[in-house]
Amino acid sequence: MTRNILTLIAIAGVLACAAVRADARVIYGGPALVFTPAVVADANNRYAGAYDVQGVVTSFDRFNMTLRVDGRQFPVVLHQGTVIRPTGTTLAPSMVVNIAGYWQNGAFFANKIVVVRYS
Repeated sequence: MTRNILTLIAIAGVLACAAVRADARVIYGGPALVFTPAVVADANNRYAGAYDVQGVVTSFDRFNMTLRVDGRQFPVVLHQGTVIRPTGTTLAPSMVVNIAGYWQNGAFFANKIVVVRYS
């Protein structure tokens, strides 16, 4: 009896999570980009999470970067604590990157940048 109840609770939880993930679209601040959460970031997945964005670096100058996402250009601002992986990498145009951060005043502020592909 207890086993059946726990099984039903587990199934209900899985179904509830599936329902939430099926409609997991968030439009957040800044430009009208739609971010969809995903578990794995790869070169073909443009949006890696609710506060992550993936695109191609078009320009980079110390703390300012421009990112191309689906044919549109967006400003990205780095700060003194921005983590760039792999460590020691210098960002350059044509690199595919995944950026974790947040929108503020029309720019995406980067907390962590991971190079997905060198081009």
